[in-house]
Amino acid sequence: IQFQFYEAMCNAANHTGPLYKCDFYESKEAGQLLGNMLALGRSKPWPEAMEAITGQREMSAEPLLRYFESLKQWLEKENERNNEYIGWEKTWRPYDVSASFRLVPLGYSCFILFVLSLIFGK
Repeated sequence: IQFQFYEAMCNAANHTGPLYKCDFYESKEAGQLLGNMLALGRSKPWPEAMEAITGQREMSAEPLLRYFESLKQWLEKENERNNEYIGWEKTWRPYDVSASFRLVPLGYSCFILFVLSLIFGK
């Protein structure tokens, strides 16, 4: 939801370019959009507050994916460059209790996602 709000405010501020570079500081339009949503307070259910700022009533991960798109592309290139395999070992089967449950090292992806969880996780 946070990224949906962020993208909506960036759109209100007429931001162009990658979403992660958006800065709606001093945008009266973005401020008005946020103010209208906050004015609802607790008097309305959250889908109505979301609709007031984003124009839709449902949660979506699409803005989060757009925000981190350039990071995802970089990670994919790094993993390919370092010949990293991402995921479970190819021999692992969920019904085979004797199979190894060890994850293949994730290279830069694991580190970057860990850092992002520290920054954005609450």
